Amino acid sequence: MERKDLRMIIGALRVYLHLPECRSLKDKRRILNSLKNKIRQSFNVGVCELGFNQTHQQTLLGIVCIGNSRTQVERLLDSVIKWEGYPREVEFLDFEREIL
Repeated sequence: MERKDLRMIIGALRVYLHLPECRSLKDKRRILNSLKNKIRQSFNVGVCELGFNQTHQQTLLGIVCIGNSRTQVERLLDSVIKWEGYPREVEFLDFEREIL
């Protein structure tokens, strides 16, 4: 196999969420830990909290995936965006997608 055939496509997604029912950082951590685990299990992606760490009603999640096809990576990120598994306590505000 030639080196040019070994493509690595990285997809990065920044997801902005609002958690209106959270009254403390402890509430936020409980909801986010569960959400991050569900996203990881459902899509086999990496997930971490990137921003608003000390704000109890907002968060920014970073989600990354890797594949050998741009189409495959784009479909996976689209699936995360359109996923219906977000808990009712979480409002999906916005997202930014980047393919590297």
